[in-house]
Amino acid sequence: MIVNLIKLRRNYVTIDSDKILIDLLESQNLSKDYKHYVMLSLMCSLLPYKSRHVFGSKQWKPKIADCKEGIVLKVELAGDVETAVATKIEKLQSVEVPVQPFIIVVGSGASIQQIYVYIFGELYSAATVLKGIDIVFKTYHVFHLKYQFQSEHIWAFIQSAIQNGITKFQILSTL
Repeated sequence: MIVNLIKLRRNYVTIDSDKILIDLLESQNLSKDYKHYVMLSLMCSLLPYKSRHVFGSKQWKPKIADCKEGIVLKVELAGDVETAVATKIEKLQSVEVPVQPFIIVVGSGASIQQIYVYIFGELYSAATVLKGIDIVFKTYHVFHLKYQFQSEHIWAFIQSAIQNGITKFQILSTL
């Protein structure tokens, strides 16, 4: 499904680094985990966010990078995980958006060494990027959480692909 989306929306991608990632996906030398990470992060460029978050007298319109961070953070070294999480939490608190579960990928270049999921202030290890997506997605539904604001349209897209429809807890208003 995502591969078809990439083919359909390829010409609408405006960020040069994402265009490179699309070309890189065609390489046979990439691990499945890295391909899944790339596809997940590309979804934010392929399906850009259109809404704004209003808090007080201010507004926040998430950029593509904000959308990506709402789903997955990538850090080069395992020692950078705590700093990246703290930075994300601080940023979300500054715009009055609650921190929801997300995936953290540790690795440099096209190599992934470790995958974590962040849930309620705790880091849990995941075997693969797909398992990380699975854990985060199920956490949203088990605890009846609202999808992270800046990436809710991506999670709704994933939900429609997985469940082929709407649950009583999530409304696909953005699709």
